[in-house]
Amino acid sequence: MEKHKVILDIDNAFTIPAQDTDDAMALALALASPEIDLIGITTCGGNCRTHQSTENSLRMLEYAGRGDVPVAAGREDPLILNAEPSLRYLEAKTASCEAVYWDNMPEPIKPTLQPSPLKAHEFIIEMVKKYPGEVIIVKEGSLTNLALALLVEPEIESLVKEVVHMGGFFMPENVDMSGMEFSSPDIP
Repeated sequence: MEKHKVILDIDNAFTIPAQDTDDAMALALALASPEIDLIGITTCGGNCRTHQSTENSLRMLEYAGRGDVPVAAGREDPLILNAEPSLRYLEAKTASCEAVYWDNMPEPIKPTLQPSPLKAHEFIIEMVKKYPGEVIIVKEGSLTNLALALLVEPEIESLVKEVVHMGGFFMPENVDMSGMEFSSPDIP
């Protein structure tokens, strides 16, 4: 069975009360899949701040006994869009009545694993050059890391095998959520 080289670019809000866990599920599935060679994780903001995503990803790798998978932190802010309205909304949700379900949960352990010294965009560039035509970049958060990698090294575009992106959101027509969509800023 051929294993696909994957970089998972995520905004992992695992362990944060009342936040999405889609990225944590994607990471768990990637770690368990016999078809995926997870060559690294890059983190970004979206469901949480980038530093939280980095810590959560390291924590999950530690739980899974997979300290061999590097985690490279991305920028805290997108290149263009102001992320603060979205992040403030999510942080308010964390403190809302939904958080009551987390009252008796112990604090998550601090991971002992350390992030890569490379920034997320540098990690993407390095891996794509190391494995030309083989790397699939799975984007579950903002596109900032990929956009920055392409701005710094535009020639890597032809070296990436595939980009898979999950983004967007749904809200009823009568709710004003302008400025709240943070899955797709900085589309390259």
